Amino acid sequence: MPINYGIPQYSMYEAWTANGVEFDVFDWWNEWESHHDKIRLNEDFVAKALQMKPDCICMQLNYQNIIITPESLQTVKQHLPNVIISNWTGDIRYEIDDFTPYAQVIDYPLISSTGQMDYFKSKGCHKVGFLPLAYNPKEFFPMWKTSFTYDVCFVGSNYGSIFKDGLLRADAVNLLHTTFDDKFCLYGRGFDHINKGASSTAAVTNETYNNSVCNVSINNDNTIDDYFSDRILCGMASGRPTISWYFPKIENHFLPGKEVLVAHNAQEVVDLVRWCKAHPEEASEIGRNGHERVVNNNTCYHMIKNLLGILQGK
Repeated sequence: MPINYGIPQYSMYEAWTANGVEFDVFDWWNEWESHHDKIRLNEDFVAKALQMKPDCICMQLNYQNIIITPESLQTVKQHLPNVIISNWTGDIRYEIDDFTPYAQVIDYPLISSTGQMDYFKSKGCHKVGFLPLAYNPKEFFPMWKTSFTYDVCFVGSNYGSIFKDGLLRADAVNLLHTTFDDKFCLYGRGFDHINKGASSTAAVTNETYNNSVCNVSINNDNTIDDYFSDRILCGMASGRPTISWYFPKIENHFLPGKEVLVAHNAQEVVDLVRWCKAHPEEASEIGRNGHERVVNNNTCYHMIKNLLGILQGK
């Protein structure tokens, strides 16, 4: 049950198949957008589940204004007592009170960090587990260029103070812009003074990463253990060196200085861009190492493999 937002997650569907799973999709988000009838949507969900009789129902539900109700999940559980239900979010959540009733029904509430586990447990999600994000290797891959249009690229929007480190991200982007001028490529909303609101597709982003000496990854919150967005994965997947703002336990996932470069403030980001320019061979080696790390550990295939391990109690 994915959140497709109008764009089917074909890479995830392929990952299920590659892991040997027979599955069907209940595209609850797009159905909701088509009629905005909550009763009808929940009836359709229950009917679909009872007709298919799956071993597992794997969901991507938001933790605010959830459309599928806990009562519907409980109805499915009553008819299919052996079904395992999981739910996963790839975002940081600062408020989950309206998710608490679901925690009593869902077998495996999964989140994309370890740093928020205690918070989720305090809200009744006692079986909360860790499942990090993944990327699509068909969309992000190396082109192995030897000459570059840009010194550095950043892809991400300016959310201001909505997120804990939103202003930190904006300050870093502004410093990159003033330092590298037209050699700094930016895609993302909220930076109209720099890029007039330019946005990019996955194909454009991958091309730009490959056309840059290096790229930068800055989460909206860099204080939570083991939390990173797929931005760092896509940047590393391009084969160009990625400069990541430090987040706690980054070394659990990538080797600093060998697979990724790590900055602790905006000036360090700028200094690392300059280092990449001054040391092209060493920088390219870090890019190659980073690509090898993520393509062997962080694709959609690996995410589904890890999810199946959780559902099987491994």
